[in-house]
Amino acid sequence: MISSIQRSLSAAVIVPVLAVLVIPTFGPAQTEAGIVPRHLFPSDVGSDSPSFFSTSPVLDPASCFNGAYTNFRTVSFNTDLNGVPFADGQFVNTQFASIGVTMDDGLGNGILLEDSIFGSNQYGGSPALATISGVQIYNFSTPVLAVGIINTSPDGDRVELWSGPNATGTLLFGFNDAGMSTTDRFVGGYSDDGTDLIRSFRLITPGGTSLELDELVFAPAVVPEPGSMALLLIGGVAISWRQLCRRKMGALPSELTREEAVRL
Repeated sequence: MISSIQRSLSAAVIVPVLAVLVIPTFGPAQTEAGIVPRHLFPSDVGSDSPSFFSTSPVLDPASCFNGAYTNFRTVSFNTDLNGVPFADGQFVNTQFASIGVTMDDGLGNGILLEDSIFGSNQYGGSPALATISGVQIYNFSTPVLAVGIINTSPDGDRVELWSGPNATGTLLFGFNDAGMSTTDRFVGGYSDDGTDLIRSFRLITPGGTSLELDELVFAPAVVPEPGSMALLLIGGVAISWRQLCRRKMGALPSELTREEAVRL
């Protein structure tokens, strides 16, 4: 028989153990590849301000990825590629397709830009615009090895990196940003060895409310063009043929010597 005292002691031991198993709000939820997550505070990159990035990631993107990559492309959301300012209330979708990225709200629409940002927007001129759609998907025409963006209004938002377009294929990495805060975060991730290719970057806010993002940076993978691949293939065949011919010609003198030896 187990006494009531023993039962009480057992319960006292079990309860604290169960409390330790609670999963924290921020942390990796799924991972299928060698992706290094980025969840940076301004102080992590030496910012002069504790609440925002005094040097925008679009000006120094490599610092947000431990210097792993250098060939970055950037989008500030204040102007298009020709320097023409966007307007408050405008949508962006294919305006940056020529540098390899299109934007979607998950329903086939563009992403809304606004200048009314929680805690104010420190990145850009007047108006300083940021994206505000509740779901935002960034699709890359050429796979990327690193991608990140500033979350100007963290609220436990979901951050995901996918192997296919429109958040399809394999979920390479996913995590939840920190809870509600007025401190900006840089969120995203990068391939630790250059083999895990990212085709889309999705961010979702809880309850479908506004998701305020700014300063997108990404590093495309270097993919050889078809013409370059053909030249490499032809070159490889030519080298192999030349080596084969040399081996054959090198064998002729010894063969002739054996034939002469038989005649003798």
